[in-house]
Amino acid sequence: MENHFGTATATESASLDFKYATARAPFIKMTSEFRIYGLPDSIGLRLNLNGAALSNLSLSLRPNDVGQAIVIPFENPAANGNIELMLRVADVVSNYGSFSIYPMFLETIRFNLNSTNMTVGNDYSIALQGIYLYYGKVVVTATDFTSDTYLDIYPNPTSDFIFVPQELSGKDYSLIDMEGRVISRGVLNGNSINVSGLSKGLYILNVNGKSSKFLIK
Repeated sequence: MENHFGTATATESASLDFKYATARAPFIKMTSEFRIYGLPDSIGLRLNLNGAALSNLSLSLRPNDVGQAIVIPFENPAANGNIELMLRVADVVSNYGSFSIYPMFLETIRFNLNSTNMTVGNDYSIALQGIYLYYGKVVVTATDFTSDTYLDIYPNPTSDFIFVPQELSGKDYSLIDMEGRVISRGVLNGNSINVSGLSKGLYILNVNGKSSKFLIK
């Protein structure tokens, strides 16, 4: 994480807690590398601003076939409370639909602070609540920092069986393709699902309110 205004710390809850100090063009930049293997229709970002005022924020998204990230600005976000931003991938990636862009990398999130609406010496926080991928009518949590919705699947990739935690035995499950179609559903008998009949590609497994992507090789 980079900042240009004072000090900031990232807590386990993905909250950026900081004490505001004067600086020229103050900003905070979160640096990471979220790899997106399935090509989503949209990418959503959910934040909570606890008094922190933003003039704008931007995402840096880099397709695999280019060397430089695409910077997508969001102007005049809300001054406080919950924010949800949505980005249509086809609007910013020129060769949307081509396998050459896999994986895409979400590299940075930059928050430009509105210094006129913040008080020197006060404590503020910006909470990153989650990054979400939208495939048609299906929503997959790429990174969710506020709830336990990630489903542990192994092995991944696979060619025959996938396994989930044993405690999910007896729970309803559904398999969904990248077009949002439910291709299989049932009740888990044990902790394995036979996927040997599926074509190669990416799929989503939902079990008991949790979901994850897996790859058939």
